[in-house]
Amino acid sequence: MCTVGAVDADVKILVSWRQPVTAVVLRKPCDHEMIEPEEHVSPDELLTLAVESLGNGDYGIGFRGFPWHTHADILATIRSRSETDAVRQFIDDVLNDRSLIAIQIIDGKMHDVWITVDPANDCKYQPSNEQIQFRYWSGREFLFHGNGNEG
Repeated sequence: MCTVGAVDADVKILVSWRQPVTAVVLRKPCDHEMIEPEEHVSPDELLTLAVESLGNGDYGIGFRGFPWHTHADILATIRSRSETDAVRQFIDDVLNDRSLIAIQIIDGKMHDVWITVDPANDCKYQPSNEQIQFRYWSGREFLFHGNGNEG
């Protein structure tokens, strides 16, 4: 939904239930007509990052086949950019190994995939049948030592 000449406030969640980040989205004139649906497959073919139209001018960005996703308007608010620029920067950060990817495995099967900024928090309340692996788009592992640092 876009508005012209008015301000609407929405509250949405950016990250997964593991890392709730609330953002107040102040609507501005539409700029998402330049956002194009796209897909990128990781070099090891394990992940597909997709940008999709969700209808009503909303765009979702997430990993195909998994529930986590974010929205263009949320990225724009957090990054203080237009929706188009924020989506482009988000995609570029993932594809160029500047964003850390978390993969949730439950009972030996991939259950969810998301972008994380806090691996320690992601692992905080892990049930015994869950494993979380951290990696970058290229497939390079992030070796987590419980304090959020790579090593």
